[in-house]
Amino acid sequence: MEPQRSPLLEVRGNIQLKRPPVKAPSRLPLPGTRFKRGPDQMEDALEPEKKRTRGLDTVTKIATSRPRAPALTTVPQTQGQTTAPKVPKKTGPRCSTAVATALKNQKPGPAAPAQKPGAAAPVLGGRKPTKRPAWDLKGQLCDLNAELKCCRERTQTLDQENQQLQDQLREAQQQAKSLRAECRTLEGELARAQAQAEQGQQELGNLRARVLELEEQLGTQQGLVQELQKEQLGLQEERRGLAARLEEQEGTLSGAPAPPTRHDFSFDRVFPPGSGQDEVFEEIAMLVQSALDGYPVCIFAYGQTGSGKTFTMEGGPRGDPQVEGLIPRALRHLFSVAQELGSQGWTYSFVASYVEIYNETVRDLLATGTRKGQGGECEIRRAGPGSEELTVTNARYVPVSCEKEVEALLHLAHQNRAVARTAQNERSSRSHSVFQLQISGEHAGRGLQCGAPLSLVDLAGSERLDPGLTLGPGERERLRETQAINSSLSTLGLVIMALSNKESHVPYRNSKLTYLLQNSLGGSAKMLMFVNISPLEENVSESLNSLRFASKVNQCVIGTAQANRK
Repeated sequence: MEPQRSPLLEVRGNIQLKRPPVKAPSRLPLPGTRFKRGPDQMEDALEPEKKRTRGLDTVTKIATSRPRAPALTTVPQTQGQTTAPKVPKKTGPRCSTAVATALKNQKPGPAAPAQKPGAAAPVLGGRKPTKRPAWDLKGQLCDLNAELKCCRERTQTLDQENQQLQDQLREAQQQAKSLRAECRTLEGELARAQAQAEQGQQELGNLRARVLELEEQLGTQQGLVQELQKEQLGLQEERRGLAARLEEQEGTLSGAPAPPTRHDFSFDRVFPPGSGQDEVFEEIAMLVQSALDGYPVCIFAYGQTGSGKTFTMEGGPRGDPQVEGLIPRALRHLFSVAQELGSQGWTYSFVASYVEIYNETVRDLLATGTRKGQGGECEIRRAGPGSEELTVTNARYVPVSCEKEVEALLHLAHQNRAVARTAQNERSSRSHSVFQLQISGEHAGRGLQCGAPLSLVDLAGSERLDPGLTLGPGERERLRETQAINSSLSTLGLVIMALSNKESHVPYRNSKLTYLLQNSLGGSAKMLMFVNISPLEENVSESLNSLRFASKVNQCVIGTAQANRK
């Protein structure tokens, strides 16, 4: 290995330098900095004047170009070398002597190995130098060329990316243009759809108005049909009565008795005159008990005045258990069965009400105090918004739990009807009385609830108006009563037939009686009718009318009853 040479030059005594050997700072950019000159300027900057000087077995190139600033460049030290002192800016032999003296005092060291052109600067102390030495111009040039190549590659990459971005921009602009066109198309379609919707709304409004008009016409037609049906029933009854009268008169005129006429009717059960009240109730005991299971139950007593309707429902004189009517017997039976079901986890509550309907006016029979004997204060209303349950306003609803409480209510109702009979010409036989018991049951262990009304109805007398009756002041009132009774009874028959025929419209509202009982007459209820007839021969015509009405009702099949459980 050659000994490392000192970077300083040894100048012989016979050589005089015109200016001190001060290295000017290079105009080339350092590695890692951006090169802003053009290729021509860079080449011009790299062509300095050269001066060859003989050294210690080495020819060293010294740049003689005039630097911009008289700054000194420090040469890095190597191991075993000393740093030359700064040379003052003086000319002439004095300067040469100073340089020579500095060179003589320096001890020769091992020569540094020659560096290949373009090679990286030597690593000193295991660290990479931040820049090449100022004298390594070729290395700096190589670095600049490499950096220039990287810049060109980077420029090419940026150009490609720029081209791609421009392509993407053009594509995005094209898509935006297409979307704007599509948006305009959709806006047009939306405007057309809105116009069609407005037209449709207008047509819908017209159709709704037309539907309302048709429904009103239909209601009017149905009302006319019902009136015609009522009139038809009345004419049929009148014709049959006239025919029976004609037969009687013909038999009287001939002096011989008229031949007996046979009329056949079919019913579920017939009770002869000798049947007791207990026998009658035994027939309906299971029907009454089904109200505890949540089935609405309605029982009617129908017939002419004096045929025994009130006796069937309320019974005879108080204190005789043999003549008790259906109402006290039914409540005694319900209290007994409810107590038995209590051992199975069921609890029941009972609320009673008692009203009468006279000339389409509802009156409370349980009223006390100043309201006793007064009518016209009660109306039939829904129990609440959206509720199917009906209630009578200003009427008393009394909770009951034993027989004595029921007996007290029946006695109060009997007194109120007696007062009314005195004031209104035996109104008790000219009005409908409705006893209702609302039953509510709950099984807390199973989470079950049930509720249903039990309605026991004593209908007004069904006799027809005598055609030969003279219309005095009292007869006019009797006529109005008879018309109201026959109208409500006809409506009851029409409601039952409409339910049997599964008609869409059931005329509940045509009568206060059917409106109050509509929840006990529908397909989910159980209904039974007692027909009371008089055994007297003089009442045979009215008895035949009652039997014909009951036969029509008996032929109607309302549907399968359903319990109100949840």
